[in-house]
Amino acid sequence: GTYGGTVSFGSNAANVGTFNFTLNATASSEQIIDDSSAAFSASGNWYTYGGGYNGSFHYRAGLATGPDDPASWTFTNLQPGTYQVAVTWGAQGNVATNAQYTETGGVTTGSAMFNLTQDPNSAPNNGAYGGFSEGGVDWVNLAPYTITGTTLTVKLSAIANNQLLADAVHLVSLNGPVITMTNPQSQGLASGGTYAFPTTLASASNSITEAFTITNSGNAPLNLGQTITLPSGFTSNYASIAATPIAPAGTATLDITFSSATVGTFGGPVSFTSNAVNAANFNFNVSATTSSELIIDDSSAAFSASGNWYTYGGGYNGSFHYRAGLATGPDDP
Repeated sequence: GTYGGTVSFGSNAANVGTFNFTLNATASSEQIIDDSSAAFSASGNWYTYGGGYNGSFHYRAGLATGPDDPASWTFTNLQPGTYQVAVTWGAQGNVATNAQYTETGGVTTGSAMFNLTQDPNSAPNNGAYGGFSEGGVDWVNLAPYTITGTTLTVKLSAIANNQLLADAVHLVSLNGPVITMTNPQSQGLASGGTYAFPTTLASASNSITEAFTITNSGNAPLNLGQTITLPSGFTSNYASIAATPIAPAGTATLDITFSSATVGTFGGPVSFTSNAVNAANFNFNVSATTSSELIIDDSSAAFSASGNWYTYGGGYNGSFHYRAGLATGPDDP
């Protein structure tokens, strides 16, 4: 939140009998250091380009073999404890596939390697600790890191197999209950995010349920609020999972069900509260579409074919599968 007010005191000063001024301060559950911040540093062959988070990123030209001239982001005035660091970049070609990030400020040094030719919140980059979307960009998490002092520094080594991209670093305290969510495809879902249900048939007796995973990434029990807000046509099992605190490293499954007898598009915000230090008011938007008919194309995830089935261009939606050879058994339908 944002806090502040007036500080006032009197004196026998000839010029100002009552001296007053205004103070204000903002407390946040997260910090982001962009490459445009004074807390970011990069020298040598690092250059600024337009784009990325907050409109700019740094690009490291040439290949470095040593000495290292890393890009660095330094968080200060922290409390000793455990933090979740995430990084972002705009994936492109002709950049490093072995970008090495390190975290310092604790007893040991944390490290992670990412492929900058691929999106941060995509495989294999997000395979170890997941990722999320926030601020118009995708992020990938490093391993949680514990500091013993008040400073945490993240560095991107200049020694890599190709050019490098340095943009912003995201920091969240894990000192207390911390809420994170993943959607039914196991992708990170940040507060303020969106999720679209698969299209379903319009029918009073037909429904679709999607499972969202709530994880407590902190070090204290996560207590969910008593109620959840859902758009019309959506129901959930929230009351049952909110009845029990989620232990550190524990999870709960939030099942959201949609049903409508009317053809159309539906949706709106889903929101609930908790005692999480990072997102006390968690919200995201869901949408769902109902139709009087459904078509499963051979390009759909609902279609399957293995063995001697091959994809060709043409047909409905531009592709079809062709079964080569004669099958006598076993069947591969």
